[in-house]
Amino acid sequence: MEWAQITNPRYRVDASARAHDVGYDFVGAEGAYGATMDKSALQADIQLVRSANKVINMYAKKEIDPFTKNCVSKETLERAKKVVTLFSVLCKIKGIDKTESIIKQKAMSQALDVWLSNIDLTIDDVINPVNESGKKVKKFYK
Repeated sequence: MEWAQITNPRYRVDASARAHDVGYDFVGAEGAYGATMDKSALQADIQLVRSANKVINMYAKKEIDPFTKNCVSKETLERAKKVVTLFSVLCKIKGIDKTESIIKQKAMSQALDVWLSNIDLTIDDVINPVNESGKKVKKFYK
């Protein structure tokens, strides 16, 4: 079964992969270029890694997978770890501009580490933060 063909997810990693594919479709990212170079697909990659990290966290806490209604299996844990490993690298490849100074590259790398590991922080929280009045500040999205 290919990831793109998942329409009825069996467990959370399947659902995350499907959402990732939909994110790629939404921005028109395709093939090897979409996976490795298309920065418009970076948000989908970050969300996939964060969701896989959530599965790893659920396994450690013996939480229930909402799709299987059982604890996260070792098979699902291993799949989630592979997703994190591969897509963390792809996020760094896409997110770090090699033409920038080393200091800026390092800062982006550190920011990506936070975005990839914080399973409760949404991309919208980062891009459109809450101001001192507690209201969302729409900086980049319409």
